[in-house]
Amino acid sequence: MDRFREALAKMCGATPPEDLCQEWLAGVSMDHVDRLQEWVVNQPGTPAWAQGIVTIEAAMMWADVPTEGVPHEYRD
Repeated sequence: MDRFREALAKMCGATPPEDLCQEWLAGVSMDHVDRLQEWVVNQPGTPAWAQGIVTIEAAMMWADVPTEGVPHEYRD
């Protein structure tokens, strides 16, 4: 979770709320709206060309790749 949030923070310019990240990873949506995706697209640091889902999936991929010399933290 920490690595995922850090990756999104680097891409969006702000750290996402943990509850939104937990909802995303658990597949929870409110009235068919993914709150994390809405949060991502509304951040000024998110590239204009990037859709929310693309940014989130890139952050997940980045978080899952261990940094050399740093223990890998597997997400739940």
